[in-house]
Amino acid sequence: MTFWIDVAAIKAWNCLIHQSPRYRGFIFSDTEIETALMVKDIFKLPLCRLKSFLNSFFTLINIPLKYSTDSCIHNAFEERIS
Repeated sequence: MTFWIDVAAIKAWNCLIHQSPRYRGFIFSDTEIETALMVKDIFKLPLCRLKSFLNSFFTLINIPLKYSTDSCIHNAFEERIS
């Protein structure tokens, strides 16, 4: 299997739009969520293993990206199957 990560995808990985004032943090980018769900389906990974898999993968290929959290993917996953 070959992974190809475009420069545009790297730039779009982190979302810089702040959530509403009562929340802390940032809204997760669609690129991050869609990529995580795609990798999850390809490798049949549970959500709890996805974070460590993606972070290890990015470290191995020397790309300065980090996968944020399981909860945003869990919420997006639940929305997409319903």
